[in-house]
Amino acid sequence: MTWQPYKSCCHKGALDADSAFCGDCGHTLFRCMAFADCLSLVTPREPCPVCIKPEVFIEKGAMLQARPGERLAIPLVLRNASNVER
Repeated sequence: MTWQPYKSCCHKGALDADSAFCGDCGHTLFRCMAFADCLSLVTPREPCPVCIKPEVFIEKGAMLQARPGERLAIPLVLRNASNVER
């Protein structure tokens, strides 16, 4: 079964904490773990667009060159750049 985008009725239906499906169209409702705060529905295998905004970058001052025969380890930094500070 392929994923179908949420309809406007799904967001209204998700406000009922006991509902697992939209009362109007029958779509399965997947809520963010912090739904009480962000009121976001999420799609399978994707993060909440409000709570999670991943950023990856190379650490400042990292050595990015190695001589032949040496090993190079590049320190990467992963952070959540979301404004909601989760």
